[in-house]
Amino acid sequence: MLNYFLMLHDHPPLIVYEEDKAVYYAALERYDTDEDIALMRDFLRKQTEKTWEKSLGREAQSVS
Repeated sequence: MLNYFLMLHDHPPLIVYEEDKAVYYAALERYDTDEDIALMRDFLRKQTEKTWEKSLGREAQSVS
């Protein structure tokens, strides 16, 4: 659902890595209880960077 929303708004899809799921759930909970989107915004920014770094790293390895 998250990636569907992102792509509808012209953003690339991202991967929520297993080691980051606790932060993701905390961000969802924060919004649910306080309607504070800041934690989710920060999480999405960092997760997008991580997704792209890992994707680009794999591409560089396959080209070499």
